Amino acid sequence: NEYEEHLFDRKCSANVCQDLREFTIDVDKCTGCTVCAKKCPTDAIIGTRKAPHFIVQDKCIACGTCFDVCNFAAVVIS
Repeated sequence: NEYEEHLFDRKCSANVCQDLREFTIDVDKCTGCTVCAKKCPTDAIIGTRKAPHFIVQDKCIACGTCFDVCNFAAVVIS
């Protein structure tokens, strides 16, 4: 059930619990446009222009800005 998922698996299937969300970038979809990296409030996204970017999980605050600004659906919530 949802309660056990939150408690034991530290996951939120509904993706509404900010502390339990993890954002990653799909390297097959990322074009390296740098929009997400420029908008990230904690500079948690690294990469060079025209190459796939990556999210540094230790710096990411799971705010969702990268997800909101990506025009290529490359940011994935898990």
